[in-house]
Amino acid sequence: MLAGFTHGPVVELSERLAARTGLGHAFYGSDGASATEFALKMSAHHWRNAGRAGKCRFVSVAGGYHGETVGALAVTDIALFREAYAPLVRMAATVPSPDARQAAPGDTPADVAEGAAASLGDWLAEHAHETAAVIIEPLIQCAAGKAMHDPLYLKCETRA
Repeated sequence: MLAGFTHGPVVELSERLAARTGLGHAFYGSDGASATEFALKMSAHHWRNAGRAGKCRFVSVAGGYHGETVGALAVTDIALFREAYAPLVRMAATVPSPDARQAAPGDTPADVAEGAAASLGDWLAEHAHETAAVIIEPLIQCAAGKAMHDPLYLKCETRA
């Protein structure tokens, strides 16, 4: 966390990130949960600034872990981490995981990914008007027992 200060290496990193992304700002946090908080808050803030304050819900993947701050717990789907803080947490919606271990006999990890993406697409078709962001752990959900995802899941298009 920079707390309003800077130094040469972070300036260089920020400039490299800006050159690669075309974005003019970089936000730094002290850990992954803080990064999750930033992302959630920034997405909701974006929609509020765009005149769509009702887009303030989040959707996460079943079994996902995103940290233990209150916002991160809202998109974490592992009860062990959030039970003690449940009264403080505004839970996100949860959609099925593309966990390749869920493949039925004869199905491939890609089949599981496509099915999970279809479920996300169905959820968004109904709730896009109120959804600020979707949060996922790309390719592997570590806290869910190293659940692997077929890369196809990140490429599937939704109709919302």
